[in-house]
Amino acid sequence: MKQLLLASILILAPSSWGALLQYETVGSVNPGFLFFTIDGKQHQRLLFDEFNPNVTTSMYNSTVVTLADLMTDNAGAQMTTLRMSGVSSSTALIFYTYVAYLDAKAYAGTAQASDVVLANRWMIDGLKNGKTVDFLREGNTGGSGPLSQGAMNLLTEVQSQASFFINPTFRIFTSPLDASHARLTQEQTGYIDDPASGAVAEPKTLLGFAVGLSAIAFLRWRKLALMTDTATSEG
Repeated sequence: MKQLLLASILILAPSSWGALLQYETVGSVNPGFLFFTIDGKQHQRLLFDEFNPNVTTSMYNSTVVTLADLMTDNAGAQMTTLRMSGVSSSTALIFYTYVAYLDAKAYAGTAQASDVVLANRWMIDGLKNGKTVDFLREGNTGGSGPLSQGAMNLLTEVQSQASFFINPTFRIFTSPLDASHARLTQEQTGYIDDPASGAVAEPKTLLGFAVGLSAIAFLRWRKLALMTDTATSEG
């Protein structure tokens, strides 16, 4: 069964690719959506977890990674912040799925965007900085950056979801440059469903995708294995 599931994921999983990005927003910003030009299409909203972004405003080439790439742990998946920091592909997949879930909530209601950014940073930077997979349950000492009450509520919500989803339009844009053209570990996340229109599917509507159905079973198996390993190491 496991072999068949992995085979179906490999068939459905796209390879990572590149995109030309340009950061349009200049100067310091509050957490929330930032505007980018992506392959010539202007004013695309993306989220990322730096409060004072130093991404170059010149065009740069970004590696684009999907959740399906993380499943196959291919070369593109190695480019994400968590994989570059030595986090296992199975753990990275779970937490980027959390990010995808929260990002969808930000696109559906922009008032939540600031809290989503704080929650995403808490998770991704927390793991990048060597926190354990239990850091979501370690209170205010567990992750990275400030937490609002709304962000804490989102962290609780995302862990309590009975179903996870893979939206094939979710993207992780990695390898940005700073103003001096040095590589940064910052990455932008979001959807390619024409974000400005707000036409991003709600989490519960995404389960119909074939890749999503495969991914749900895969994630549940991975999460159970991860929880079992954690319980064994703590026992």
